[in-house]
Amino acid sequence: MTYSLADAFALLRPEDEILSQRRRSRIGMYRFGALLGAALILLFGIVQRRANPAGFDPIGTRLAAAGVLAGLFLMSYISSWLRRRYVASTWAFFHLYTGWVALLAAENHFDGDYAVELVFAQAALGISVGLGARSTRPVLWFFGTGTLLAAGALFYTSDPEVSPLVVIGGIVVVALIESAALEGRLAVENDLSRQREKLEQSTELNQKIAEISAELVDASSGRLDRKIEKALGTVGSFVEADRSYVFLYGQNPEGGNPEEGPLEETSVSNTHEWCAGGVSSQKENLQSIPCSQVRQGCKLS
Repeated sequence: MTYSLADAFALLRPEDEILSQRRRSRIGMYRFGALLGAALILLFGIVQRRANPAGFDPIGTRLAAAGVLAGLFLMSYISSWLRRRYVASTWAFFHLYTGWVALLAAENHFDGDYAVELVFAQAALGISVGLGARSTRPVLWFFGTGTLLAAGALFYTSDPEVSPLVVIGGIVVVALIESAALEGRLAVENDLSRQREKLEQSTELNQKIAEISAELVDASSGRLDRKIEKALGTVGSFVEADRSYVFLYGQNPEGGNPEEGPLEETSVSNTHEWCAGGVSSQKENLQSIPCSQVRQGCKLS
């Protein structure tokens, strides 16, 4: 049996009925981000200890940070209170972790490896923030905070081994790239959402029309007028119209088919009308109106 990435995300998505579908998806994405973040924190710790065995890098702090992410992940399956606040809790941790990485880089005089970790942490955590974001604002706030923390750490360091412009410039470039990518993703998602909404509305309207047609076919002559007005109300309410009408073409002066006579010699009359609440009826004012006065609604060709 094979599993796709979508199946894996489905396992991470909560099933709380009180949460919207979009919010469940966001929590699932942040759960994935928490697992990935915990793994990267430990992986960078291993790499830094091999590359800089004499550097200041307490392994206990990394284990604690990874443990917090893992704890949030596990507790989100137990506590509904935490699930409702899981995204905000994860964001808070990401900001705190960024501050710790900036402090770690400062303590190691912005050695090349620690400067890279700071920029990489911004990039990786920025992607995690953007996974479930509904706008670019959370991502920009995250990178803005990271830039300030990095600038503060550089100011604290008297002799950084990596140029401050390289560190700050790297974070800014990553922020611009990720913000642009997120903007494009959100545009595609919004377009797909609008198309899906239109398709759902079209499907629902077709279903209503089919139901109306079935009712009109089965209606007796004595109840036909009432059924027609009910049908107008159904369609009018669905499209959020103020009024919906049925007009009947009158005969032309020669008594023939109105479609065969001149347009200016044919009239229409409002036979059935539905009005939304608070909207006045115009049925009495729409009787025996020459089509020449309402050309847009009387295209007989």
